[in-house]
Amino acid sequence: MKVNTILSRNVIIALIQRRRKIKKRFREYWVHPILSDRLVAGKFYTMHSKLLDYPRKFFAFYRMRITSFNELVKLIGPAIAKEDTNLRLSIPVEERLSVTIRYLATGASFNTLYVSFDYLMGASTIRDITKTTCEQIWNVLQPLYMPIKQEGDWIKIADEFYSRTNFPNIDGKHIWMIQPEHSETLYSCPMDNLTINENNRGRNNMNNVRQYMSSYFISPGGAIPCQYNKV
Repeated sequence: MKVNTILSRNVIIALIQRRRKIKKRFREYWVHPILSDRLVAGKFYTMHSKLLDYPRKFFAFYRMRITSFNELVKLIGPAIAKEDTNLRLSIPVEERLSVTIRYLATGASFNTLYVSFDYLMGASTIRDITKTTCEQIWNVLQPLYMPIKQEGDWIKIADEFYSRTNFPNIDGKHIWMIQPEHSETLYSCPMDNLTINENNRGRNNMNNVRQYMSSYFISPGGAIPCQYNKV
């Protein structure tokens, strides 16, 4: 029993020491030498200014127009901007947005953007920038383009729909759920205030309409000369 306890203790100590060595090795560089040329060789500094001269290439790279990119910079810039320090220069707003939009446009992982050395940033830096920028994009754009609807807003939408289609807003909010067994029509999606033709009533109504139209066009008031011409 004592031998097992001693072995377990030694294993734990060895794992702790190994973890400390790994952490120490990871902190070997403040900025890795490979990433130190970001301001010269990073993709934002080598490509972004060139893409501004070619709108189609810009759209292919970012999946958005130049005007949309600049508008995002203007809207979220104050929220994601960082201040320079004595130790390092902050990453500009345009570069932060470039990393985020490129991540969203390509579907690449954080590690892919890091390993490919496109932006010459660390994986954790790319992750933090993308997370923060996406949060601010939502915080700024949601009230402008996806505001929470109030009762008056829904009434206005329903009135506009009815004026365009001459048909009521029959559906409200749909909540998907699994219907319990043997509940029959208890959990259903009814459409109220609508006249539904059943059995042969619909066919009779259509016949009445056709008969009315036929009577009108053969009457003196609805007939036109050409309808009696033989072909």
